[in-house]
Amino acid sequence: MPALNLRRLPLAVRLACAAALFAAWMLAEKIVIEPFELYRFMPFYRVEGVCAWDIGVALLLLGGFVVAPMRLRRTANSPTS
Repeated sequence: MPALNLRRLPLAVRLACAAALFAAWMLAEKIVIEPFELYRFMPFYRVEGVCAWDIGVALLLLGGFVVAPMRLRRTANSPTS
């Protein structure tokens, strides 16, 4: 079976993968960061709410799963001079 390329996957699949990884981040917050009070060492972290870390992870995942493959597809299809 050949390896799958991220660019060839439909947008819905890429969004679902990003959502699953974001859910894993939220779970890691609840299971590891908050009970062990690791947030004391994380600047801009807020307990029980949306914080800069959540927004950063969401932007990183969306950029990696949605924007980057679109840019790679556009550069691959552009004619060379």
